[in-house]
Formats: sequence, structure tokens, C-alpha cells
Amino acid sequence: MPIAPQPVGFFWPKVLVSVSKRQFKRAVDRNRIKRLVREAYRLHKATVFGEAPSGQWPQTAPGAEPHTWAIGLVYVAKQEEPLPLLAKKLVAGLQALLAGQASQPPGYSKNAKPQARP
Repeated sequence: MPIAPQPVGFFWPKVLVSVSKRQFKRAVDRNRIKRLVREAYRLHKATVFGEAPSGQWPQTAPGAEPHTWAIGLVYVAKQEEPLPLLAKKLVAGLQALLAGQASQPPGYSKNAKPQARP
């Protein structure tokens, strides 16, 4: 099967999906969640990262070096979530990342001093 060449100057971000063995003991469950997250990404990556109206792939800025991103996604829910909910949260997170406003954990502050553990 021939593989279509990828346009010069743009590469879809590479995605790593991690699911905790502590939360999901069975490999079958971890693999299913990884497949769901990857499918949500596959379905919505053009929406998030943009696709030219003419059907051409997005390009880097003129004169810029071609580059790609590597994005790591860690699944932290305690149970498996349905694909529509995963997709909604994935899109919101990626859009926040692109906007430079990735959310921080509650109570996070760059200047906060670590508290002693009891």
C-alpha cells in the first residue's frame, strides 16, 4: 500500500498517552482507554490545530523552520469515560495549550513555598 507523502513544513503533533497501572490493574482496561484517547485525538486534531479551507495541510510561518510538537497526555480519571466526553475535554485542553493558557492545578503558584507534610 503506497503511503502519501506528508507536506513539507507541517507535521501533526506526536501524542503519548499514559494510563496509570495503579488505577486500572488490567492491561485490557488500560489499552482500551489509550485507544479511546487516541481516537478522540485523531477525530479532532484538524479542528484543534487547523486545516486550511482549501483542504491543504497547515504550514509553519513563512521562512520558519519546520517543527513538530510532542504532547504527553496522562489519564487521571478513576473510571473509563465515554468517547464524547473524552473528546470534549481533550479539545478543551489542547486549545488551552495552544492559547498559552494551559490550566494549572488548583492552588498552584510559581511563588508558593512547599508546605511541610504532616
